[in-house]
Amino acid sequence: MDAVRDARRLFHVCCRKPLNWQPEAWLSIHQLILRAISSMGKRGDIDCSLNFRSGFWRIKPAVNLVRTAESRPPNLGDAARACSLSPSRFSEIFRRSMGVSYGQFTNKVRIANAAKDLVSGNKTIEEVAVKWGFFDSSHFCHAFRKFYKRSPRQFMPHDGI
Repeated sequence: MDAVRDARRLFHVCCRKPLNWQPEAWLSIHQLILRAISSMGKRGDIDCSLNFRSGFWRIKPAVNLVRTAESRPPNLGDAARACSLSPSRFSEIFRRSMGVSYGQFTNKVRIANAAKDLVSGNKTIEEVAVKWGFFDSSHFCHAFRKFYKRSPRQFMPHDGI
């Protein structure tokens, strides 16, 4: 039922269009996709054979590690070890299955999770940058702007404004 709850939230965000609704909608879509990916490959799934052929089942432990990371996701070597693969083989399978490199995927997840922290309004930009493993707040702001087409400060909720 979590997927239904997330889908309803996405529907309401798109209909009401609150401040920063597009990134919030993207985050909701991202959560739905990750939830769907995590449920793939269960016995009885229609997609199980496709899942097996695509190689996704080999990288699923790494995707789950990235998805559940409380801060910076695991590096390539740790992700490959979690899947019992060499880093080069893991990279090849990951790119073929996901359509992006492992580094690109983790950067997207890091920035999406950082956006969640910014929307919550509990942390400063500097704290969010450190938590998600960016070199400094300047590097974080550059990556954030490249992804969301606006600065983190424009993305944050405004108190009383």
